[in-house]
Amino acid sequence: MRKYQVTGFIILVVNILLLGLDLLNGSNKLFALLSALFSLSTVVWFIYYNKKAREFSNK
Repeated sequence: MRKYQVTGFIILVVNILLLGLDLLNGSNKLFALLSALFSLSTVVWFIYYNKKAREFSNK
């Protein structure tokens, strides 16, 4: 379970950094695209983590 928490923390930190860069440099489409992709990956990770947490608690 620990590796899923670390992975989620890393994804969250990168997501916050990209959102910050996107806000600072609003004209750059690359930061906006990367920010959107990492936001999507955060949602996917959250769903996957909850599924794994349920499997772990059922054992």
